[in-house]
Amino acid sequence: MSMNKFCFHAVGQGLFYTGSLFDGKFNFVYDCGTENSVRYVQNEIDAYVDSLPNGCKALDFVVISHMHRDHFSGLKYLLSKIRVRNLYLPYLGNNPAVIKVMLAEIFFGELLGVKYFDDYSFARDLYLSPYRVNNLDNVRYFGENDDEYRQERERRKDETEIETTRSVTVEEKDDWRYVTELLRCFGLRKRGWTFVFVNKQISPAEQSKLDSLIPIDCDRCLENMILAEDLGGIKKIVDNYKEVFPKTFFNDMSTVLLHFPDDRSALISPLCTKSLTHGGGAILSFIAQHSTLLTGDAMLDDVMLSILMSYFPYGYGVLQLPHHGSAKNYFGNNKKPLEFWRKFQFMIASFGLGNQYCHPNVSVVNHIHSLPAELLTCNQTQSVVYSILN
Repeated sequence: MSMNKFCFHAVGQGLFYTGSLFDGKFNFVYDCGTENSVRYVQNEIDAYVDSLPNGCKALDFVVISHMHRDHFSGLKYLLSKIRVRNLYLPYLGNNPAVIKVMLAEIFFGELLGVKYFDDYSFARDLYLSPYRVNNLDNVRYFGENDDEYRQERERRKDETEIETTRSVTVEEKDDWRYVTELLRCFGLRKRGWTFVFVNKQISPAEQSKLDSLIPIDCDRCLENMILAEDLGGIKKIVDNYKEVFPKTFFNDMSTVLLHFPDDRSALISPLCTKSLTHGGGAILSFIAQHSTLLTGDAMLDDVMLSILMSYFPYGYGVLQLPHHGSAKNYFGNNKKPLEFWRKFQFMIASFGLGNQYCHPNVSVVNHIHSLPAELLTCNQTQSVVYSILN
């Protein structure tokens, strides 16, 4: 029996999750950022890298669920500390000008000026010039190309370490804005452990509309505007983006990760204890059931839930509450999520103490207290650590 350790790190309003499988032989990260002081996530990265077993030269993969700073701001620092074999990002299309407009909306949408230019430049390089990024072997974009996934599966068909699985196209739903909704399901398998990724993608119609709205010289002039702090010019470009996509677009695109051991037969009874971590704050630690669902800031609709529930129709272990415990993301616009939440053993709210969004929402907290699940919190002062045995 091997020990598999996972941690929601104390980064405040954000998310930094790490997993270590088979006594440290396989290591991965899901999201790496904070909206509070970047030192929170940098301190946790330092402690995490120091805790990796001797001989660990690289992380096997890192997933950024979506490109908002509270899920992304620590990635550059993480890459300065350790090599990453595979980085997975949400697909933003193949038009460099459109990609730059989308990233500009993220980092300058509130017209904060050059404060976040370094973050914008780093994100731009990840999409347009990943070979410039140090300590990074490979970048993949979820939903980029089904043919590429099939070729990768064929290339690795004789290997047991990693295999790709399926892609799903879903018909349009009345409550979904896309002309054609694209929902991608992509899987990795490490001997004895499975990862399932599900996310929503930009439709071709949306890409075409945004492409037609941006100025011809946008690709050339956007960075000049940012460097010159031409906030009026930036606003015109960002307004083009807002004509096509709603405010919550990047949250909606969050990649959801479900991971679990291939042997799901053993259900472990919960064991909660408290101890001290390296920073003097508290750690909540326990042993969980077989599976973990990481949601970023996603809105889990019926289609996505039907895919996820097909793996574990009777119950799950650990859930990261979507969007830090937002009521909109938790309750959704249908009844299935309320049934879904009843299936979990532990729910984790990762949020910053005193955050301006009032996360987690009090109605969410009250509802969880009515469920069999136990609600645990991760903030600036408290991490959550757990193990799954297999």
